[in-house]
Amino acid sequence: MLLAKLQERTQGRIDSNLISVLADFDNDTWIFFDNVKDVLFGIENWKIIDSVMDVVEEFSYDLPIGANKSKTKTSKLATL
Repeated sequence: MLLAKLQERTQGRIDSNLISVLADFDNDTWIFFDNVKDVLFGIENWKIIDSVMDVVEEFSYDLPIGANKSKTKTSKLATL
């Protein structure tokens, strides 16, 4: 299904470079793509995604953001 969508997006021009990249994917990568395919197929402007990734890559892993921050607040509330 993913390969068919790639063929559709490239108008049937799946070259040896694309095949080489796809051949390097392991089973976990295919499972990941299968789970997020609807999100990926819905992206119309990849330049926006690239801009977001540039900012996210600048975050320090020591910052209390995301899941770690939530866990800290949750554990503090649980002790009350």
